[in-house]
Amino acid sequence: MGKLFLPLFFLSTLLSAQTAEWLNPYPTGAELRKVKVLPNNTIYVGGEGSTLLTSKDSGKTWNVQVLSSTKGSRINGISFSQPDTGWLCSSTGDIYRTTNGGSTFLSVMQFPGRDLGDISVPYSSNIVICADSGKIIRSSDAGTTWYTIQTPSTEWLYSLTFLDSSVGFVCGDKGVLMMTNNAGAKWSLVNIGGSTANFRGIHSRKDTLVLSSASGGLFVSANRGVSFTAINSPETGGSFNSITFAGDKTIFTGSNLGKAYRSTNFGLSWSVMPSKTGPTNWLFGCDASSPSFAAFVGRAGTAMVTQPGKDSLRQTVNFTSETFRVIQRVGKTIFAGGIGGVLFRSADNGVSWKSTTLPSGVQTMSCMKLVSTRIAVIAGSAGKINYSSDAGETWTGQTYTTSRFWGIDVKYGLGLAVNTVGNIYRSTNGGVSWTVASSIGNIYIYSVSIVDSLTAFLCTGQQAFQVYKTTDAGTSWFPVFTATDNLFGISFVNQTNGVVVGDKGQIFVTYDAGASWIDQRQDTLIDLRAVTWYDKTIVAGGLNGIMLSSTDNGETFHQMNSPTGSTIFSVDMAAPVNGTNYILAAGESGNMFRFAYSVTALRSDGNDRPLPASFALAQNYPNPFNPSTVITYSVPNGMKGTNVTLRVFDVLGNEVVILVNGQQPPGQYSTTFNAASLSSGIYFYRLQAGKSFLVKKMMLLK
Repeated sequence: MGKLFLPLFFLSTLLSAQTAEWLNPYPTGAELRKVKVLPNNTIYVGGEGSTLLTSKDSGKTWNVQVLSSTKGSRINGISFSQPDTGWLCSSTGDIYRTTNGGSTFLSVMQFPGRDLGDISVPYSSNIVICADSGKIIRSSDAGTTWYTIQTPSTEWLYSLTFLDSSVGFVCGDKGVLMMTNNAGAKWSLVNIGGSTANFRGIHSRKDTLVLSSASGGLFVSANRGVSFTAINSPETGGSFNSITFAGDKTIFTGSNLGKAYRSTNFGLSWSVMPSKTGPTNWLFGCDASSPSFAAFVGRAGTAMVTQPGKDSLRQTVNFTSETFRVIQRVGKTIFAGGIGGVLFRSADNGVSWKSTTLPSGVQTMSCMKLVSTRIAVIAGSAGKINYSSDAGETWTGQTYTTSRFWGIDVKYGLGLAVNTVGNIYRSTNGGVSWTVASSIGNIYIYSVSIVDSLTAFLCTGQQAFQVYKTTDAGTSWFPVFTATDNLFGISFVNQTNGVVVGDKGQIFVTYDAGASWIDQRQDTLIDLRAVTWYDKTIVAGGLNGIMLSSTDNGETFHQMNSPTGSTIFSVDMAAPVNGTNYILAAGESGNMFRFAYSVTALRSDGNDRPLPASFALAQNYPNPFNPSTVITYSVPNGMKGTNVTLRVFDVLGNEVVILVNGQQPPGQYSTTFNAASLSSGIYFYRLQAGKSFLVKKMMLLK
């Protein structure tokens, strides 16, 4: 299948080892659910995509980690028994521990299928976790062994807290509040005046407990939970997912409308803490180290801390939580734009940014070509293409169609833009103006890559999964490759070498100008949305924050340490800045970050690509198939100059089609067999070079 595993001795530098540097937001755009503030104001924040943020300076700067690539994983609970020893739990049943102050978290246990809601450490060897279905998971030997306890309730449990090493409380749906007197070994129900509210947060300090609900009800107990009293809600109709008691009668809570509140009299009255958040910044978590220092987290990467000596909050998100669709760099100039009319520019390689509004008529930027540090061409919704020659200060544009443009490229005096109805537009003046050049039918075209003044490639999805090529500057196009699913990104580094990516982890590489394509799918089947090729390095990005890279011209790929679990829609590389190479990535929730890297002495033998050592025929993929499948094979150096044939036969031995017939240089090849006109059944494909031949079986299943 052409899948190659990484030979470590070939590489002097692995991109997977690089650490991402956030450009925006700061620190992340992922939905944040839980925050823990230690007495020294060290802050830990967990959220969607297994995102973990750590700040050692009261929220001024952040370190970002992604603990798991499991789809849908979310960090729900954070607890520290000592400054260096802490525990996390996730929505996908993972339990993590750190013994170095959060620098690294290691998985110590998994409960597949179990949604772990919160975690608490009453004392160093006792760890207690609440979960779905009224379950409590506990370890009394510092995490060596674990056992599950069924409480008197079967409701979802969301939050727990301990007053001391023995007495603790847990809350959940439908008014469930339970208490333990033996460090979590047994639990009993506590009645709060018959309340059926869906409790979401509980917190304690010394003998005082505070409790919050999704329906707006708030409660306080000043006698270790013997009785609870309802207190005033700061917001009519609000939903409060978390609450914290900071001492000295001070309580903090945050609402689904993005508002943070503080009470200094046990909830008799509340004051809203001024911030820039709103309904899109639903606050899920809050915690405090003292009445003067609190932190709040929520949707769209919202992370806020109290400002010293002020009643307001300082938000760490820099400028947007909207989705970026495209990011590109030329020299030190970076442009990034996307949904909601956002467009940002940096002239100093991402150190500082200038915000502007997309030109009129472009509500969403889907594609862009940064031609130079001053010339940019953008397109997207409403069928409009805009041109700027002054680094985005001013724009001129024209509406050419009502369909969305998904791909655009301008180089070698040629400009090509493609849209959702199969039309290709052409520019011969550097992107200033455009005319319809051709059409390939009513097909979604997602990306286009220009090779020279006459040659270009594009890729399609939805109605067809193909790569098309033009050799007359876009006047006519012909298919050169058919994949098995949507193709979203294509990039050529020169006239012969190109890569295309798509759904279900598809990666296909060509070294002969599209004549043949090698299947380089990895173990992951996560959908890929973007790809770029610069020099010898290929980088692809996609769903769940997946990032794959190759530093040997696409011969091998490996997974990078992506800092996000959100979809990556755009990746880019360009010439080094001050001797440093950068990979840029951008996507959902305002995620924008870069990797700095250097790659030297890529291969021990000095060659760009190794030649196959043997004559080989791989099993077709997919198999069974309908109607197309990909067949990959290898021609070794010893068969140079030999005629190569690849034929398909039915079960009776009748030749169905000849896929390959001719001399091929040594290398690995991939070709597509389309059986749309054939009946379901078993077929055989035979590869022959000289007197050597190989045969494999495949199944067409319609």
